[in-house]
Amino acid sequence: MTDQYTDEAGRIFDEAWAAGGHDHTDDQILAGVYVNEDQAAGHFTGPAEPLAGAEIEPRPFDARELLPARLAEYVRAVAEHLEVPNEAAAFMAIGALSSAAVGRYRIEGGGSWTQPLILWMTVGMLPGERKSELVRITSAPLRLAEQGRIAQHRQALAEAEEKREALEGAIKAARQKLSKATGDDALTIDAEITKMKEQLDELPDKDTPFPRLLVEDLTEAALSQRLMENDEALGILTAEGGLFGNVAGRYSDGLPNWDIYLKSYDEEYIAIDRISRGTVVLSHPALAMGVAAQPGVILDAARIPGAKDRGFLGRWFYALPKSTLGHRKNLRTKLAPEQHEWWSQTVQRVLDTPPRSSPVPYLALTPEADKLLQGLLDGIEPHLDALTGRFAHMSDWASKLAGKTLRLAGLFHLAQGYGTARKVDEATMTSAVAFSLWTIHHAERVYQNWKRSEDEVGVEPILTWIRRKRPATFTAGDLKTSLRNAGWYSPEARDAALIRLHRNGWIASTIQYDRAGKRRSTGTFVPRPELLAGAK
Repeated sequence: MTDQYTDEAGRIFDEAWAAGGHDHTDDQILAGVYVNEDQAAGHFTGPAEPLAGAEIEPRPFDARELLPARLAEYVRAVAEHLEVPNEAAAFMAIGALSSAAVGRYRIEGGGSWTQPLILWMTVGMLPGERKSELVRITSAPLRLAEQGRIAQHRQALAEAEEKREALEGAIKAARQKLSKATGDDALTIDAEITKMKEQLDELPDKDTPFPRLLVEDLTEAALSQRLMENDEALGILTAEGGLFGNVAGRYSDGLPNWDIYLKSYDEEYIAIDRISRGTVVLSHPALAMGVAAQPGVILDAARIPGAKDRGFLGRWFYALPKSTLGHRKNLRTKLAPEQHEWWSQTVQRVLDTPPRSSPVPYLALTPEADKLLQGLLDGIEPHLDALTGRFAHMSDWASKLAGKTLRLAGLFHLAQGYGTARKVDEATMTSAVAFSLWTIHHAERVYQNWKRSEDEVGVEPILTWIRRKRPATFTAGDLKTSLRNAGWYSPEARDAALIRLHRNGWIASTIQYDRAGKRRSTGTFVPRPELLAGAK
């Protein structure tokens, strides 16, 4: 910009307008509000207004801080092998561990408060980020165990079929003998036939469903049926976000289906009556989940009618990590055999406890662990206040955070090879609390997304671009050059985001002049200093 102006009256007007505190129109913001960068600095004197969580840089996921040591080692190894975010590997590993523990353990939180070790974990990953491979690796022990049980089931059915044929043949022969027998012989043969019929009735039917540990794309009715067939305990581990579509009503004419999911999170009794399918009664349904879905699918879950009010959103742990696409080295390393072995042994050890044991195995806390849990409860409570609380808009999630943390501590305890003979200690609870606190920002982004209008989709990408590039100033043309291939990008979406960022105090628009001192039709943008403070 030059100090010379060809239009002195225009310059004076520009300065007066910028300094006058006017409520500028969208066109004025895009064309430039302030005359120069010094004047634009006044735009940042007060605090910036929130932008649905997008303005907060997520805290990095430190597996050593947030997970027990051996689980952290495994998570970091998987993340390095696949070149995926550490939090993605952690979320899917925890989802798999919960799918193994489901219906097998509960944990005591003090008084009459107990929780099942059921967690719902969902992590946002873009297409091409190796979601399927991540699910395959973390779920492998469960799949292998399921295959073994199916093989045993097939063998049992084959043996039963042989016994059935033999018994049916023996019964037929006995009936022929009975037709000719009299007196005590007839009574003896009749008793033998009765006994063989009883043995025949005890054989499994050839149509008996295969045993399952994991399921995936199911209707509400099918899910309830599979639960009834499998000790009322199942897991869902998937690299697709179709689950959210199912809940939203994909198979029910757009009417959301909540009950079977909500009840299966807390092992609550449910009876489902259907005219065509009869009645399914579940006393303690239990469903654990680990879902790697596209970030947009997770964010849009907040828009499912009733998702918040019915408590569906509040039951999840969320992670929306930075994508690794464009930054991978594609080294194609192998996951060390000892990592596979440790994970297989860990999951199998949990599976070795039969589901629905009587009495139910309960994990207990040490006094030190209990104190940490109480501290979390006390820390959250003031933030739930309907008027002043940070979590007022997401109280359904935050009010369940302590319960999720307790469940997580139980899973961390099992991951270390411990059982009911040892109490959950302070170190384990410390990791669980730290993990839960780390997830808060990600949950806030999901909850605030429903308030974000369609013309603000570029806000977060532009903020990310500013943090990465750290430009002293930039133009709409600079954004076009860098971001035009992004799926959300359009000139309209870009301009709408720039307007929102200016109005909320994250950038300031300044007038741009050409070399002759003539004002250009588009302005220049100055980022808020805090956005430039981080490392590239």
